Amino acid sequence: MASNLMWRSLVQFILSLLLLTSINTYAEQITQIQGAAAMTKNLAGVNYDGRAYVNILIEEVLTAADKTSAHQLSTPFLASAIQGNDNAYQSILPSVWKGLNTLSETENPKKAWLLGRVLAAADAMSDQRNVKRATAELKTLLENVNTPQDNPFIIYAWGYLASTEYSYAKDKMLAGMNLLYQQYIDKKNELVATGKELSDDDKRTLQDLLSTATWSAVMNVQAAANTSDQGTYQSILEKMKTVTAQTSVTNALSTSLTIGDASAWAIGIMRLAAATMKDINLYPELIEPFNKALADTKEAKINAAVMLAIVNAELGKERLIAKSELQKTNGQIPQRKFSR
Repeated sequence: MASNLMWRSLVQFILSLLLLTSINTYAEQITQIQGAAAMTKNLAGVNYDGRAYVNILIEEVLTAADKTSAHQLSTPFLASAIQGNDNAYQSILPSVWKGLNTLSETENPKKAWLLGRVLAAADAMSDQRNVKRATAELKTLLENVNTPQDNPFIIYAWGYLASTEYSYAKDKMLAGMNLLYQQYIDKKNELVATGKELSDDDKRTLQDLLSTATWSAVMNVQAAANTSDQGTYQSILEKMKTVTAQTSVTNALSTSLTIGDASAWAIGIMRLAAATMKDINLYPELIEPFNKALADTKEAKINAAVMLAIVNAELGKERLIAKSELQKTNGQIPQRKFSR
């Protein structure tokens, strides 16, 4: 009798724990969903100082683009969406889809990556029809048994998908990022083990591997921030610092990315992620490196990176304002101003 009572008590205790865990998990998911829903998605109606300048850049990049190339169209398309320019978004959208449909099966990794950009743009515009279409096509490609999961384009695609389908893509995006970082570490160790001075080709190889891994990390930071996953957000930042042997995220980024790697765009995304997470330590730390990278990118006339850097950084400011938790940075509230 006593043993039966003890057994029933134990069962009740276990059930209570399971129920509490389920409630906590559900509450966490609801918080993440509400947080994502409350985010400012684009810059529609925001008259920041650089808006007219970005519109000019979008038009210039679009004019120079091959209208049959989904790749070349993807940057003005994405910038238009984040800018909240519905007319530009709608006018480019059919050509992007048409360009994607012309890619061969051997180009599936590239197609997945570009589908990720379409998904990001559609999500920024709250265009649920194209969010669903891009998500479905992207999942079909990513789940294909013949898809090379170690391909950087595929890893980037998982990062894009994680921004809207976090629980589905989280493990894959992190596994891909870790794989890319490990490829860099292994190659570095291999070259160092020879005892020879690194050649220029060796340095370029390492830089390419590191920048590829870093871009994956940047996209994953954004996905974690969009879903309020503080633990994953912090662990990726630590990974960036550890791999590069740097003490700050800004130094890790400057070590990992060059102007040719679209560093300004990457730092703009990092600023957006920091704002989304209300990271009052990282956000101000990124302002000066962003401004320098932006100035250098303008000088190099890499207009696609310039416009995407600006819209991501500006959207970060708007998210802070929208949350009514705009923090002073170095004693100054961030201003909506970019040099031209």
